[in-house]
Amino acid sequence: MRQVLGDLAAPDLQKADDAFAHFEELVVGPAVETLDDGEAATIAYAMTHSATALIDERKATRICRERFPALRLACTIDVLMHADVQTRLGPALLADAVFRALQEGQMRVFSHHAEWVIGLIGDERAALCPSLPRRARTLSTESAPANQSGSNAR
Repeated sequence: MRQVLGDLAAPDLQKADDAFAHFEELVVGPAVETLDDGEAATIAYAMTHSATALIDERKATRICRERFPALRLACTIDVLMHADVQTRLGPALLADAVFRALQEGQMRVFSHHAEWVIGLIGDERAALCPSLPRRARTLSTESAPANQSGSNAR
């Protein structure tokens, strides 16, 4: 019986061993080249299950691109930008959710997503979000009077 169970579990054990090896590679070493457990576990899982890793941190993204160039990466904003999410939440609920994630969760936004976020939440609310890139917050406050009529600000 043990032999049968061992044979059945072998592929899963191999995935677990592979995941642990990736995890260990990401958490052991100098701080500049290692990640927190949560980020490392996310990447290790994605590597061993051919999944997309959802990563919001610049350092983790850099390390992934250097060590695992074939790994698909996305971030929270990519999920929120997806048409299905936008349709199901609607513009007002989506804007509120993103604003609260920025304000309360200090969600990171990569600079290439800043324009979409500001367009969604409005210039006034964007200026209140320290987790947005500084340049994006500065641009939103500089352009606030010109963009007031088209903004989603509440």
